[in-house]
Amino acid sequence: MSVRELLPFLKGWDNRVHVTHVTVMRGASPQIVEVNEFGHLFQLTMVTDDCYSKVEFEFKGPYEPVSVAFRPIDAYIYGATAQDPAGWAQRYTRPSRTSSAGFYMVAMWAGYATNSTIPYLDKTLSKFSLGEESTQETAQILVTSYHTVILDLEKFIRSWRAFQGTRNMDVDRTLVGYTET
Repeated sequence: MSVRELLPFLKGWDNRVHVTHVTVMRGASPQIVEVNEFGHLFQLTMVTDDCYSKVEFEFKGPYEPVSVAFRPIDAYIYGATAQDPAGWAQRYTRPSRTSSAGFYMVAMWAGYATNSTIPYLDKTLSKFSLGEESTQETAQILVTSYHTVILDLEKFIRSWRAFQGTRNMDVDRTLVGYTET
């Protein structure tokens, strides 16, 4: 069973949706949005009006920090512009090759389609920017992310153990962001 399929049997968690809309300026420092929570990331989608808009997500994984960056132009360069429920660029409309303006929708991570998740700890950082290659002064970026957040770690672990039918099952608390003080 995947994490997503187990959740109805567990306690101490909730679903969260984060929606961020920013206006970015070409060549400016990235705008940063920080979210303090831990859990599992299920899906990231980006809609923008410039193919050089960039979204970078940084989060602490169970053992190593993780950073994922994406621009719609990257999907086009690699030929990943067909609709695919596992991700890639879902829409790439660039009316003129001499302009970076257009309509771009990218599913950067679609765990709902594949039932896979990305665990993260502590917080996530989202960085939004517009590359110097853009022909526009500004661009709009809308990012939506879907998460399962662990709200009560002890309740979550107890319900996991009850589901497994054991009270003594060892849980690597590093994987769920728990550190003893």
